[in-house]
Amino acid sequence: MVLGDCATIIDLAHGAGFDTIAVCVLLDTAEITSWSECLSLPWDERWTVSNDRNAHPDGQIDALGHDLWTWIVVAIERR
Repeated sequence: MVLGDCATIIDLAHGAGFDTIAVCVLLDTAEITSWSECLSLPWDERWTVSNDRNAHPDGQIDALGHDLWTWIVVAIERR
């Protein structure tokens, strides 16, 4: 995703009355630098999830889904 796309997402969401949340799912912590321009934009919240590579990711994928869902529910309840 390019910087202009990130800015457009934020503008469209805010224009429609929504908050914007950037969620980075990183397979390697070094990846965060490639997203720094997009993440520096005025998101309402930024979440970063470390999802290190694993030879058998089945349980890891389920755990990631559960974690993200929990964060979403908490964000909704805070409104």
